[in-house]
Amino acid sequence: MMKGPYLAVLLALSLFLAASGMTQAGTSGLAPGETRVVAEVVDGDTLVLDRPVDGARQVRLVGLQAPKLPLGRAGFPVWPQAAQSKQALMKLVLGKTVRLSYGGLRMDRHHRRLAHLHTADGAWVQGASL
Repeated sequence: MMKGPYLAVLLALSLFLAASGMTQAGTSGLAPGETRVVAEVVDGDTLVLDRPVDGARQVRLVGLQAPKLPLGRAGFPVWPQAAQSKQALMKLVLGKTVRLSYGGLRMDRHHRRLAHLHTADGAWVQGASL
């Protein structure tokens, strides 16, 4: 049974994806990338890989804007559902092998990879439901 906080996060994600027109079928035009294991989840839209990709280990999931955690920033408020969105991403990918794929810029100004993720069974992480 899905809990209220997860439902709120997934509903917001579903609405965003529906509005953007991005679906599992819509990921077919992406350039396939590297395969890595997820070593850590930073928050609901950022994770750390076990090995770098072109010098970067952090990956920012394209198409998501998850609620933010303070992450060491003094005075930064925890956004509602931030911990739940991190837990949802952990459940999907932590310790698992994922394949990165790209549709545009591959690195942001913080030197994180910008990628879509697919699990070993081919599921698109940004469009996954729990």
